[in-house]
Amino acid sequence: MSWSTTRPRSEKYGRAHAQTRAQHMQALREAGGVGRCAERICRASSRRITVAMGSKLHLCHDRETGQVLGLGHAACNLSEAARYARAKQTEAEATRLDWG
Repeated sequence: MSWSTTRPRSEKYGRAHAQTRAQHMQALREAGGVGRCAERICRASSRRITVAMGSKLHLCHDRETGQVLGLGHAACNLSEAARYARAKQTEAEATRLDWG
């Protein structure tokens, strides 16, 4: 199933997010077009990222502080989001169990 292109984006992925990502892409270009995946756990065979990856690069954040870490592979960023969501889901399930 593809993502809706007409669905409104949440505020956290609005204009400010796009501008921050653009700034990081510009910094990557200025660094010769090559950088390092900023996600804490990189799932790729190499941490190397390039400008040519374009939309396959995501803006990575620290979950605890909300601070931007930099650009990373989309797969690494989405994997981190899935781990976070699963941990939250498991936490909610644990508080809901009734062993009575």
